[in-house]
Amino acid sequence: MSEALTLLSALKLNVFGLYENRQEQRVQPFAWADTFLRYVTKHEDQMIVHFWPMEDIVILGMLDRQVPYFEEGLKTIKSFGYQPIIRNIGGLGVISDDGVLNFSLILPNANQLSINNAYLVMVALIRDMFSDFEQTIDHFEVPRSYCPGDFDLSISGKKFAGLAQRRIQNSVVISAYLSVYGDQNFRGELVRNFYDVGIKDQPTKANYPDIDPSCMANLSDLLEVSLSIEEVQNRVLKSLEKQGLKKRQLHLDDDLISTYRKFLKQHLNRNVSTLS
Repeated sequence: MSEALTLLSALKLNVFGLYENRQEQRVQPFAWADTFLRYVTKHEDQMIVHFWPMEDIVILGMLDRQVPYFEEGLKTIKSFGYQPIIRNIGGLGVISDDGVLNFSLILPNANQLSINNAYLVMVALIRDMFSDFEQTIDHFEVPRSYCPGDFDLSISGKKFAGLAQRRIQNSVVISAYLSVYGDQNFRGELVRNFYDVGIKDQPTKANYPDIDPSCMANLSDLLEVSLSIEEVQNRVLKSLEKQGLKKRQLHLDDDLISTYRKFLKQHLNRNVSTLS
């Protein structure tokens, strides 16, 4: 499985993949996100959109490490045939598989954007991506979804996407996961089992969702149309290009690769227990 990176500025665009061994592939997107944050800090006239497909992964947030029986929770995830990974963005766990599109906008000059306004940039983009449909895309917390937040995206009350962001210096990465197709009920059951096993009715400092899988749905079902991941990726690019952004090739120089390798090592170290 490759990942696609797209650099968007006032000039051009390029899509490329970089391959690693299997363990490195599983944390590669997060290492690239950290790398790109530093890149746009130095190149304030450019932004990056990063598509990062993943295979059968439960992406856990930092707060998920605090469940009382974390190791047992990890075993439960693996018993479903999924691999747990800990990210350094957002609070709680989400699912990624071949029916989920993950993508990020990496923007410079984030000091000019409040946290809420940065989220609204992504909300506006996703609404524009599907503006040819009659259904209204709302944003509000769907409390019994996995990884609930104020900027959950839903249609008719059913959540199909969630957002997270991370800031470094004056740059920001705004990430979205979109459930495009697949067994969304299974995804909800999987995350619910992680919390059931990981908490076991013990008191916790953090608030974890009481997940109801039925409160989430796939975008294809909500829009009543068959969508592929590639089609949704193309909608991302077309919507950005409508805003006047053109395509530029990103050159992977030695400095960029060196920065990436440094962050890759950090993410592998963070996931020693999950990848074992």
